[in-house]
Amino acid sequence: MSYDLYCYHPVKNAPDVDDASEVLALDDNCETVPDGATTEKMERIAQALLDFDSRLERFKPDLEEIARMQNNSIAEVPEKFQHIELNTPEGSLAVQITVFPNNVSITIPYWYHGQEAEAVFRQVTEYAKVIQKTAGYFVYDPQLDLAFDPSTTPFSGQAVYEKTANLLPQEKKSWWKFW
Repeated sequence: MSYDLYCYHPVKNAPDVDDASEVLALDDNCETVPDGATTEKMERIAQALLDFDSRLERFKPDLEEIARMQNNSIAEVPEKFQHIELNTPEGSLAVQITVFPNNVSITIPYWYHGQEAEAVFRQVTEYAKVIQKTAGYFVYDPQLDLAFDPSTTPFSGQAVYEKTANLLPQEKKSWWKFW
């Protein structure tokens, strides 16, 4: 389980929960193969995050292994991996950032309490600010059902995060590396 945030390109010029929900629902129902401009935007977002935090690591999926596991040809696999994944390194606060053609997800495992939770939320807030500055995206927090501009509004989900984290067993592993 994880605490998830979604950075989305707004339809309106202000953060809005209904706007965020509509944008993300469209993205969920669309397997977009990005065009050149979209790919360039995705790369700009990823590079801005890498420039901000050089410890982030770009995940490079093993397409041959994925094809084998899914009984697909290697040619079919790239269509299903139209995203860029960035992860914090082993031993640091775990965060996964996935840049999709029309949104960016930020995922935090429910491992942290107290000062560590505070630190990971500060880190995620800074990542959201970089994404907002680079792409103009607002943030939607489905746990709070709240849309906000990270450049003007602090990220306020830590209490809900810690409450949930306290209910779950603690297992720290590379949860995003499943193959």
